[in-house]
Amino acid sequence: MPAPSDRFSLANPDVVACPWPHYRRLQHEAPVFHDPVTGLYEVTGHDLIREIAAQPQLYSNKSNRQASRSPDIVAAMMDLYGREGFMPAHSLLNNDPPDHRAVRSLVDKAFMPARINALKPAILAEVTELIDAANRKGEIEFVSEFAISLPLNIIADQLGVPRDERETIKRGSDALIAVADPLTPDDMMLEMTRRVVTMQQLLARRVAYARSHPDDTILSIVANGELNGEPVPMPLLIHLFQSILVAGNETTTNALGNGLVMLIDRPELFAELAAKPDRVKPFVEESLRLLSPLQGFYRVATADGELAGVFIPKGAMLMLRWGAANHDETVFACPERLDLDRDNLAKHTAFGSGIHFCLGNLLARTELHTAFGEITRSWRNVRIVGGRAAAEPAHQFFNQGMARLPVTFDSVQ
Repeated sequence: MPAPSDRFSLANPDVVACPWPHYRRLQHEAPVFHDPVTGLYEVTGHDLIREIAAQPQLYSNKSNRQASRSPDIVAAMMDLYGREGFMPAHSLLNNDPPDHRAVRSLVDKAFMPARINALKPAILAEVTELIDAANRKGEIEFVSEFAISLPLNIIADQLGVPRDERETIKRGSDALIAVADPLTPDDMMLEMTRRVVTMQQLLARRVAYARSHPDDTILSIVANGELNGEPVPMPLLIHLFQSILVAGNETTTNALGNGLVMLIDRPELFAELAAKPDRVKPFVEESLRLLSPLQGFYRVATADGELAGVFIPKGAMLMLRWGAANHDETVFACPERLDLDRDNLAKHTAFGSGIHFCLGNLLARTELHTAFGEITRSWRNVRIVGGRAAAEPAHQFFNQGMARLPVTFDSVQ
């Protein structure tokens, strides 16, 4: 790995494609690394990341993710939000106590374990339908036909979005990731913002409908709730549902693709899960640790300080590298090895840490457990059509996932 003086950057496409050896070296040589390209202070150590996540008063989530963009682009984006959509608001991912606590309490009610458990039959039915469709063809492009469809359909149902409008939700969800990604070219930012605004308009219509026709969906429960004794303002609701959408869609899609590649690469593991379904849950946890769908997220320093001997000025943007924390050898022995018998399986940070621990983690886990349980029960001899090179990773600054994964298999009759 080039030294920092050689302008090494975690935004380099080759590093994004395979960041783990670079994480390892940074953990040893520069656990807090000031990236010369992005300007971010990259934090890679497990314990230090947890320490920062536990101190929102010093490292705030109220970050300006477009700070590196030109003023003209940011002004055009804000103008579009103001005229046709909803201006950025502090909701969940970009909020701090005490405001965060009240908002989180509002949303937590919709994600209680009993509610997620009640969704299990619908999740199983969705998985079964997708597997049956693949069985009829004998093959599947797993990303577009399964990994996207499963979490998108489940979360869209919970947002009251009709299936013929789900492309709007998917395009908006992808665009939300893009506008926060420093690798997105400036000339794409306005188009991504348009896609977000179109999704915002759809969500606003669903909120209006749910307020006059309440039901037991997540959207209805939250939209008809109260914040500090008052109805929840529409702009806050829209941004809440944006956060829920990304958490309930993008990350699970990536985890499904990553997990199936692991199983294809390890046929003996596939056979083990097929023979011992109770091993599916530890497999899901290890796959999340090894290939964290969300590699990191922002914080902003609220005061001058120091981390691991590095001066952090007030206003500096930090990136907490969850994916690096999950490969920290001081916490996980032989971190590159997939080990279903680790005694600290649950210590991974794939769902974050601290007050911003992912509220949708139980929903995501339920979808993953069901999907891999049914896949290993229903398919045998899964292989990639065209060979391993036909599996196309989706290299993004934040995410680790697959862009395309065409597979064929023998179905269990």
